[in-house]
Amino acid sequence: MKKGFWVRLSLVMLVVLLVGSAVFAKPAKRISIRVAYHPHIVGAGTVLIAQEKGYFEDENLDVQLVQFTSGPPELAAMASGDIDIGYLGVGAHVFAAKGQCKILVMDSTDISNLIIATKKSKIRSLKDLYGKTVAVPKGTTADMIFGLACKKANLDVSKINVINMDVAGAVAAFVADRIDAAAIWEPFVSEIKRIKGKNNVVQLLHSKEFVPKAIFPQSWVATPKFLENNREATIRFMKAWIRANEYRYRHMDECVKITAKYLQQDETSTAVLVDGTKWLDTKTLKKMYNNGTALKWYEIEEQIFVDNKKLDQFVPATNFVDPQYFKEALKELKM
Repeated sequence: MKKGFWVRLSLVMLVVLLVGSAVFAKPAKRISIRVAYHPHIVGAGTVLIAQEKGYFEDENLDVQLVQFTSGPPELAAMASGDIDIGYLGVGAHVFAAKGQCKILVMDSTDISNLIIATKKSKIRSLKDLYGKTVAVPKGTTADMIFGLACKKANLDVSKINVINMDVAGAVAAFVADRIDAAAIWEPFVSEIKRIKGKNNVVQLLHSKEFVPKAIFPQSWVATPKFLENNREATIRFMKAWIRANEYRYRHMDECVKITAKYLQQDETSTAVLVDGTKWLDTKTLKKMYNNGTALKWYEIEEQIFVDNKKLDQFVPATNFVDPQYFKEALKELKM
């Protein structure tokens, strides 16, 4: 009996090993790619897990990670050929609709942007912004939310002193009381509250207020030029990303630790975005791309760009969303 059991167990283990090697057989050719990430668990979590767990290595990918804090400079680096694939927050999706990049896969949706004011400014509502100085990082999700907020409150933006600042500059200026308010996102809002004291920060609006009429997807993208010449590299990246995304979804606490360690952040700050994000597992993403939900969400977002005059005209999402690499990766992973 015992001998029969061990024979059967050995056969089962052999089948598992053969199936695993078939799915994750390492390609012979090594490929190097440069990947842009953003310094938070949404924009970095999957690629850091892919490194930590060896998913990139399984695909024989040599991945150089490069940090960016917003979309516009990242897209400029893509256009010059310095970056191959990258993460984009909500606001920078307007550049996809303009034809500057193609969306490979939706990472998640954002519910972490806020408009905040200093207590010293005496601003207590959006209508109090007239005549005040507000930092808004141009081309970001915060910029998009600021536009929606002004529309919601029927504000004339020309009567507000809007200053374009990168997120680091906005944080520093807010803490030093050099500005009255800011459109900004987590985890930077929590950092401001930590430094300045939460009682000295007034929340004027949270992006959650616009859901579900507005959807704020976050994505991984590449330029049409890169995709034209690097199909294999893109599919390999997507295979590693899918495995990493699934791991992040099921092991969020570990992902927080991995991300915090790499970014040299404390785990509490890193974890802020966990609740500020709607996470999507592989099963959900596959269903969304098959039934058209993903395209619908991108078009809802795009209409906001048109309404806010960030985009001249509406174009079908099929013009800038290209899920073929994601779908091929799923097929090769047998998922």
